[in-house]
Amino acid sequence: MLAEWIYATFKARVSRATLARLRNLPSSYFSHVDLSATKRRRVKFPQFERELREFFFQNEAKTAMADDVLLLKAQELAERLGIDSTQLRFSNGWLQSFKKRKGIRSHVLHGEGGAVEDDAVRDARLELQELVAQFASDDVFNFDETALFYRLAPNRTLATTIRKGKKKEKPRLTLAFCCNTTGSDKLDPIVIGTAKNPRCFKKGAAIKGKPILYKSSKNAWMTSVIFDEWLHHFNMRMVASNHKVLLLVDNASCHKILRNLTHVTVHFLPPNMTSAVQPLDAGIIRSFKARYRKYFVRWCLDALEANITRKLNVLEAVQFSIDTGAGATPTTITNCWVKTRILGGTMLGRVCADTDYIEAVSGYEMEELTAILLKWEGAVSASEYLAVDEDVPVHEPDVIVDEVAGSDTVSQDVQEEEDQEPTIQPATALRHCMELSAFLLQCGEQTDRERRALQTVTALVRETTVKTKRQRTMHDFFTCTTYIFLTESILYESLL
Repeated sequence: MLAEWIYATFKARVSRATLARLRNLPSSYFSHVDLSATKRRRVKFPQFERELREFFFQNEAKTAMADDVLLLKAQELAERLGIDSTQLRFSNGWLQSFKKRKGIRSHVLHGEGGAVEDDAVRDARLELQELVAQFASDDVFNFDETALFYRLAPNRTLATTIRKGKKKEKPRLTLAFCCNTTGSDKLDPIVIGTAKNPRCFKKGAAIKGKPILYKSSKNAWMTSVIFDEWLHHFNMRMVASNHKVLLLVDNASCHKILRNLTHVTVHFLPPNMTSAVQPLDAGIIRSFKARYRKYFVRWCLDALEANITRKLNVLEAVQFSIDTGAGATPTTITNCWVKTRILGGTMLGRVCADTDYIEAVSGYEMEELTAILLKWEGAVSASEYLAVDEDVPVHEPDVIVDEVAGSDTVSQDVQEEEDQEPTIQPATALRHCMELSAFLLQCGEQTDRERRALQTVTALVRETTVKTKRQRTMHDFFTCTTYIFLTESILYESLL
């Protein structure tokens, strides 16, 4: 009967033996069948594909899952499961086949702005407005992380090579930002890297007189240990200023409250809609990246002009991050909050509600970045350069298990690769200060203000030079004294 129906419908003859074999197949054979497939192939590594699929669906709500990220995760997973690299070739063709088998479709997202139901967003905004209204304007904060390829050049071949076939390197950091609605309180970003003790961070290293908020984890991800430590210090900061504040964070698994917070009320934003209600994702982080890229490209061009071949180190990247973070004006920050529409009517009346201002500022920063990219041969567009690390995960569920055991475990190879660089001696720096002063005097372009600024820098370098010499002299003194003492002791003992 079935054979006759198949012939009448598809004009294909199927034997009774074939039908009997199909009837005896398990039901799992027919689940997730791709009707467009011409052949049915047995999956070689079912556990691998199952875990990779789960990783995708667990994280797609939090970030736009780029193919590069999925391939990287596939390679890490295969290595963990002991699958030889010759058995699986992680090409784009393999990835597309895997996505097709698992029903994964690509979506182009800006920030985290996926398709979110209007009713759900409206309800979430109303709930947040009621919550935010219970606090003063200066006492409502938002916390969010972003990945940063801190020394990625803007070459056209971003995903493959830099120049002459040299392998592309993507050293990355994770930066965590926190600010309030009025922009009156912008905390310095937490910087998370892979190296536990970068050599460029000398003992007591500080920027603008403050300790650097640098942490490390195996993959430069935010962990629950790091978040808990930051949250504790944030709470103590509010205790010291006698402020009880509201902190809005997304519902990432690493955002755990492990201690009693007396002055901070943490509210987790609804899943799948942080792009609609999270201010830092509404333009603040993108604005920061535009300024950072501009700083970095200018640094690269200056290094090229000066024939300097060394790479940007982590300390310099942190300096750029703090400088560019400070460049966000209170008006820009406030209007990004306004754009999310989570502020109540009273607060809206106290701020500039012209959200077109955000686009104007963003456009200005994009123009500046575009202008400097024109000086770089073969550069990508400004929008491509900004989006290159937009989809990179900053935290991942399956690393949380290992955090308590050792969140600071890092690869020694990575650490050495990042830290290899020559040390600039104080005398060399002093000579360059003198040369710079002579150059500006020769050009006649030096104003009184610039001259005083250069004198201040020169005085600082001179003081460092004197301090270094003093330390060396004391060391030499004690070394010499010890040598004389030992010599006298040996002579005395030989005479006895």
